[in-house]
Amino acid sequence: MLRIVLGVAVVGLAIGLVAGWWWWRGGTWNGVNRVSVLVGDRETGEVRLYSYQGGALGGMDAVVVNLGRDVLVDVAHGYGGYRLGVLPELGRQEGYGSKLLAETVEIWLGVKVTGVIQVAKLASVDSGRQQWQQFRSVLWTVGDNSVPVGDRWQLWWQSRGLSSSQMVNFDLIEGAVYEPKTLPDRTVVYNVRENKLDVLVNSYLADGLVRQRSEVGVAVVNTTGRKGLAKRVARMLTNTGYDVVGISDSDEVLEDSKVLAEGQVMADKPFLYPAEEMMGVEAQEAPLVGKYRAWVVVMLGKDMEKRFYER
Repeated sequence: MLRIVLGVAVVGLAIGLVAGWWWWRGGTWNGVNRVSVLVGDRETGEVRLYSYQGGALGGMDAVVVNLGRDVLVDVAHGYGGYRLGVLPELGRQEGYGSKLLAETVEIWLGVKVTGVIQVAKLASVDSGRQQWQQFRSVLWTVGDNSVPVGDRWQLWWQSRGLSSSQMVNFDLIEGAVYEPKTLPDRTVVYNVRENKLDVLVNSYLADGLVRQRSEVGVAVVNTTGRKGLAKRVARMLTNTGYDVVGISDSDEVLEDSKVLAEGQVMADKPFLYPAEEMMGVEAQEAPLVGKYRAWVVVMLGKDMEKRFYER
């Protein structure tokens, strides 16, 4: 009887270990770069951004940003201007789900969003530590949660011992990043002061491992013919921490975007990771310095044009 019980226990343990390993590897985050998650409050429409710098890099590891609900944003896929708080519902109506909110915030802030969690109600808490403790619980929300399970485990585990000195939280309305505007029906919406927003994002949400390689120049090449696309992507890359040294156009039209890097940079996976995630591709080695005077080149294809402008 004891032998049977032990056998069942061993089998159960083995299954648990395999399942845990499978869940862990099911994530997209590498565990060392910055990772960001959006949490939406269904009751109020408020949206918060929770961002964490992985690994052992010093500085502000955990950042909580209250994005609000009534700020006007230019929605991904060419939907035009909408209040941020209505994007979860718009995404459901248009068949994008939470992806529409994630892609819009990525374009707006220049911060890669790993996933979106929708909860019934976010409690009102003051300190950054309380905010982060709340987030660690919210990570396990069942249902409307697009954060990969492996990323949840890593994020929950790595951030378990954060001190107050490693956290910061702020509200973009209180920080004068938003400019109020009263509509004819007397409701108030907010426009974004983009220059102030970019300073704040670059100060708190840029990837520390990218910033460490500030000597590595990045060029953006637009192959789509869409005017303004390269400038918008260059802003995203700059806010992520990259040093964008040039923007140009190409006669070669690409369907899929590319990230190209010199051989010396290819070995630095954490440096390339944010650009790869942003473009949705893996970097390829190519000789670049002679032609582009940059160590990394981001080639914008039709897929990126669709993300910004087409439904």
